[in-house]
Amino acid sequence: APRTIVTAHEAGWQWKMPLQHRQGNGYVYSSRFTDDETAKKRLLENIDGRLITHPRTFSFTPGRRNRAWNKNCIAVGLAAGFLEPLESTSIALVETAIDKIVQSLAQLTYDQKIVEHFNHVTQLEYECVRDFIILHYKANQRNDSLMWRYCQNMSVPKSLQTRMDIYQSSGKLARSAWDMFGADSWLAIYHGFNFLPQTYATKIDSIPLEQVQNGLLKMKGDIAKYTAKAPPHHHFLAQHFDYQSSKQE
Repeated sequence: APRTIVTAHEAGWQWKMPLQHRQGNGYVYSSRFTDDETAKKRLLENIDGRLITHPRTFSFTPGRRNRAWNKNCIAVGLAAGFLEPLESTSIALVETAIDKIVQSLAQLTYDQKIVEHFNHVTQLEYECVRDFIILHYKANQRNDSLMWRYCQNMSVPKSLQTRMDIYQSSGKLARSAWDMFGADSWLAIYHGFNFLPQTYATKIDSIPLEQVQNGLLKMKGDIAKYTAKAPPHHHFLAQHFDYQSSKQE
């Protein structure tokens, strides 16, 4: 499969990451709602094929440094913080940190204002990622386990609650300049969990329905045209890597 498969369980979620010669598996769970042995059992019963190593258990505390840039040291990547890995944002946060460093050191010297701005933007980035991940849990509609019911009723950061309230009341997407997730990502989660707005912007009524339909048809045609030219995933791997596919062509 050309993608990581994520499956929710009663106390968290499991990933299956297809690699060329093996499959990576893991289970991120809340110790508040299950124990290590139960979690290990749930993981093992949902693994395809034989084990090549035994599961290892470790814990983490999500968070970030108060100051990513302190004196003459700048924390990047996991040194700066770690969030729940549901959206695999660590690489993106490394990239944005590098970009901020380059911009901050564009001159031969820097002052405390530049340092403070770097730290402020880093804080906003982490909070935006935090809010997007929390939305996955808050908006869930599962009723089969304690953890998911708890998440539905838990309080969330004010910044996320404001976004949710604005979207539900007007259909508007309130986004930050430092938000690495685009409007399509937020819409996918909102609509995927049936978290829909109660009304909409009335100016949309001035756009003829036929114009909208024609735009969607063109988009559908463009997607079909470009995907038809793209090689199947296993063909691409066979061409560029030492890969043997068991798939029938």
